[in-house]
Amino acid sequence: MPPDMKQKQPSKNALKQQTRERLTTLFKNAGMTIENHSAGAVNYISVSIPSSGQNCAAVYGSRGGAASLWMKQDAWELLRDEVNAAGIAESLRIEDVDLFRRGFQWAVHFNSPSDSHLEMAVNACVESGKERWRLTQERWAKEKAALAKRHEKEKEIASRRRDPFA
Repeated sequence: MPPDMKQKQPSKNALKQQTRERLTTLFKNAGMTIENHSAGAVNYISVSIPSSGQNCAAVYGSRGGAASLWMKQDAWELLRDEVNAAGIAESLRIEDVDLFRRGFQWAVHFNSPSDSHLEMAVNACVESGKERWRLTQERWAKEKAALAKRHEKEKEIASRRRDPFA
């Protein structure tokens, strides 16, 4: 094939940018909030559920790849089950990032915006993040009800106390 007929491969930096853009687009389409951050010299994108303050994922760079999606344990368990069912587990590059203490336990690496497991990983993060937010809201409601009950009990006890100076 003549040189002018070859398809030009995108540069490594272009692949990295396209992969980050694809990840952020998928998260935005799922209704997530996207914010750019930096920790020292490291730039990353945090993904959270709107109005929750809870991060469900983060997009970082990837050594030897285009990008990595950092996720929590429950998201990884959802993704692991799905990639095992699809038979692509051996082609994934997964890294334990719990030791970095950034709130995430696993990093899934991508080589291009067309990786087959990219959408699966995003969906797992969104699904587990929404479930975690639902459980948090339930816990807060229970705590609020318990606090109200405690205040009522305190009022009742205060009304039965005798005044020592009466």
